[in-house]
Amino acid sequence: MQELVGACPELAALARLIRFFPELLSPAAGNGAKLAAWLSDALAAYLPHLHGFAKGLELDREAVERRHHLAKSQRSD
Repeated sequence: MQELVGACPELAALARLIRFFPELLSPAAGNGAKLAAWLSDALAAYLPHLHGFAKGLELDREAVERRHHLAKSQRSD
């Protein structure tokens, strides 16, 4: 697998983005900025199928951030 990823810049970018995404699923300080950076990286990469996912997250970003805020506040109670 590493050979394939190393030989193809698109696969390398996809692997990096996929590895980092789960960190964004847990509410944590700074995740809004991390999500913005992830979305920017995903949209900058030549990965058309990932663009649809990223654009959907971007369109629903307010809902995504509300969900994270709600989950974080419920954990604090």
